[in-house]
Amino acid sequence: MGRGIYIKFIPITLLTIPSWFGFSQTTDPLSFFPHHLGDVWEYLGTQVPNTYWQYRITADSSGEGRAYIGIRRGESTFRYILDSAACSVYLVTALDTQYYYKLNAQEGESWEVWRSSQSSIIATVVREFDGLVIDTVVHIKQIEYSSNGLQLGSDYLGSSMGLIGTDIDGWPDGRVRGMIINGVQREIVTSVPEFRAGLADNFRLGQNYPNPFNPTTQIQFELPHASQVDLGVYNTLGQQVAALVSDKLPAGSHVTSFDAHLLPGGVYFCRMHSGRGVQTIKMLLLK
Repeated sequence: MGRGIYIKFIPITLLTIPSWFGFSQTTDPLSFFPHHLGDVWEYLGTQVPNTYWQYRITADSSGEGRAYIGIRRGESTFRYILDSAACSVYLVTALDTQYYYKLNAQEGESWEVWRSSQSSIIATVVREFDGLVIDTVVHIKQIEYSSNGLQLGSDYLGSSMGLIGTDIDGWPDGRVRGMIINGVQREIVTSVPEFRAGLADNFRLGQNYPNPFNPTTQIQFELPHASQVDLGVYNTLGQQVAALVSDKLPAGSHVTSFDAHLLPGGVYFCRMHSGRGVQTIKMLLLK
């Protein structure tokens, strides 16, 4: 399991506040998913130095207890539905709608996020605790996702703050470093909405989203300079099953899609070769 919630200046260290600190445990469930038009969250990557990205609410129309929300990460836009009456959040994709967050779930509660004929994704609130996030004590829910006993990752939701951190494969992936919620800014939020990386020194292959996926997913990568890029997908035997990119590309952020509808479910690896080296990510196709 990951062991980090963002603390000012120490982004991968966890600080738990003792129960006698006095923070209320009766927290409004809807506060774990702020949904004001214009809200922004900025995250610091923990696996690759000098990387950060933003989520922005770009659309918000309310009515009959529901809010329809567009959240942008780099070149990707996600649509969530908040059912405020049921305290439930759904992620809408081109293929289906997933029951992503049960905001009023207590520690130990589980729900089914997604199901196919052979597998499913289960979300569980594995821990609730009070912690210090950007100099504010908030109540935190750690939601762990698993499939057939395999841990996929965790989301950390903070009261009044929303998503404050993520883990992938048991390792910290991103920790919030600043936000603007309902017009109030806390700490660092840059003016550039797109995903950025340390362009002077590094290229970066980002984790595909969604992951797990079925059957399509998006893969984002960052180039510090114009480079020849070869991006392919391989099975666990090392055999290439898809060639996604083979071209000279300009510096900056790029996104490509991978359609695996002809492939069996399982673990795949996306490998990126450029003039500065090789990077690989692991992807999970569920069918």
